[in-house]
Amino acid sequence: MSVVYLGRTVETGTAEEVFERARHPYTQALLSAVPLPDPERERRRTRFLLAGDPPSPTRRYEGCRFRSRCPVYAELGGEDRQRCERDVPVGEAAGHSAACHFPGRPLTVSGTSPTAAVRSRPGSPGRSRPA
Repeated sequence: MSVVYLGRTVETGTAEEVFERARHPYTQALLSAVPLPDPERERRRTRFLLAGDPPSPTRRYEGCRFRSRCPVYAELGGEDRQRCERDVPVGEAAGHSAACHFPGRPLTVSGTSPTAAVRSRPGSPGRSRPA
């Protein structure tokens, strides 16, 4: 299975690996948007909505293409941010891999993050409101 952002693969692995242990922040946000068939779990879970619009797919970018919408990047310090701005992240050649300099970090929401967390509205599966 592959997850693609702006024409580049950001995560690969078996379906089980990607769905159970997503490592790229984009994959984590995508999976948080998938409706759950259990109404009780659907109401309790937190979804992560990425702020802003995706960058232009026709523009050439240095570094990580996802950083303008990435909640992990928003929380990083100077040297780590520079790494994302300068170096294109590359995934492993085989196995479960994420093209991210900081794979596997759980998404968080803070005042500086370009991400909004929402919880499902009680009695309205699939609809959400800001948390």
